[in-house]
Amino acid sequence: MTRSAAILVFLSLMAGGALAASPEATYLAARDKAIAEIKALQDAKTSESAIQAAEDKATADLVKQLKDIIGPLTIEGFASPYHLNIALREEQGYGELDGLAAYGKDNQTFVVTTRSLTQKWLEASAKDNDKTRRQPTNIDAAARGEDFYNASLYTDVTFSKYSDLPLAKPAGADLVVAALGGLSQGFEAELPDTIVATIVKGDKVFVASVPRKTPIGKIRACAPLWAKAQHDGLADADSSAAKNYRACFSQHAPKEGSFAGLVKEAQSLVARFAGE
Repeated sequence: MTRSAAILVFLSLMAGGALAASPEATYLAARDKAIAEIKALQDAKTSESAIQAAEDKATADLVKQLKDIIGPLTIEGFASPYHLNIALREEQGYGELDGLAAYGKDNQTFVVTTRSLTQKWLEASAKDNDKTRRQPTNIDAAARGEDFYNASLYTDVTFSKYSDLPLAKPAGADLVVAALGGLSQGFEAELPDTIVATIVKGDKVFVASVPRKTPIGKIRACAPLWAKAQHDGLADADSSAAKNYRACFSQHAPKEGSFAGLVKEAQSLVARFAGE
């Protein structure tokens, strides 16, 4: 083969590789096609059984694609099979982070996806017509906000952050972020009940939520703010009074004796994913 012919073969191979869709791109195209087809069935007033059959078939295909992309996983405390984390109809779960969700005992849950899918999702979020749903396009920055967890993990409750939990990065992890917060359906309690974390390891991204186990007490310095925020023991999570209380909690929590135990809990959580 002449040098010119060899160059032509090389360029041909390069072009073919560039045109080949990545597994993530193939998944996203299949997802969008499924959503459009199900919407068309709904618009045509197709029977619910037919719509459900189409949704089940598409879901099974998307789960298989994601499993092939992500690869096998063994996470302590969580059993397979994993479930599709998004809805294919415009309902609860629609527009959430593309990935596979798994559930453990005591309301433990996590979603696993890839950096590429997370990045695509954040970029789409940044362009959302609803400005309140927009997120930073940087994973590190996004994972420090409440919206990231609400749009990744929860459909019927809302997560409100009370305090960041500073962690040491385990060996093998590229990024770990954790926070202490509360889950509510609009009205939140004085004390947070949940630990969330984001772990980036290689090409994988894990977003996890577990119930808090470490006992914590009320923060005396924040009591006046809670008194203003609460009504019958609960506070409107979106009210300025509740936000002021959470800001006070965040400021004073690291000085509390229980804080080290909370950090230890979060550290143990991220270690389960960093060591998978």
